[in-house]
Amino acid sequence: MGSRRPDYAAAGVPFERRGQVLDEQLAELRRAWSEPDGFTAPGPPPHTPGGPPILLGGTSRAAVRRVAEHGAGWICGLGGATAFAHTAAAVRDRWRRAGRDGTPRLLSIVNFALGSGATDTSGHFLRRYYGAAPFVESMVADTATTLDDVRAALDAHREVGCDEVLLFPCASDRSQLELAAEAL
Repeated sequence: MGSRRPDYAAAGVPFERRGQVLDEQLAELRRAWSEPDGFTAPGPPPHTPGGPPILLGGTSRAAVRRVAEHGAGWICGLGGATAFAHTAAAVRDRWRRAGRDGTPRLLSIVNFALGSGATDTSGHFLRRYYGAAPFVESMVADTATTLDDVRAALDAHREVGCDEVLLFPCASDRSQLELAAEAL
């Protein structure tokens, strides 16, 4: 859902109702995608019966509940492998208790910036994007700024059962992708 109040103000959605609004939207999407006699929502019908897989994020009990009720999986956006492992365990447990088949798809994000001035570049990017969010300084501190940092983050996520890691460049220079490929 996000924690940036200005995003909600711009959309005209009360920040305090964001969870309720998301629950309503997820239920409506599921209803629209499961129409047995034809797709009634705007646009073409979904390619996948029942609609596309939905990945949900967040660490609250409500977020974990949403994954079990509506999601195909969960994505960790903050806190690295340690935070991933903690909430992934809750997601797996809630998934089982909900009687869902299989296992949830589990992903995590690793922020990175590489090369000369990486620490300053990533700090500027993250502070500008997230503003005064209470977690921004820990996010800046956790950003991988060397190839060894990227490799260590990937290894740590692998060790705690992460299915997929999304490398998120915190610099606009396209060379970041080439530099990150060296870590793989």
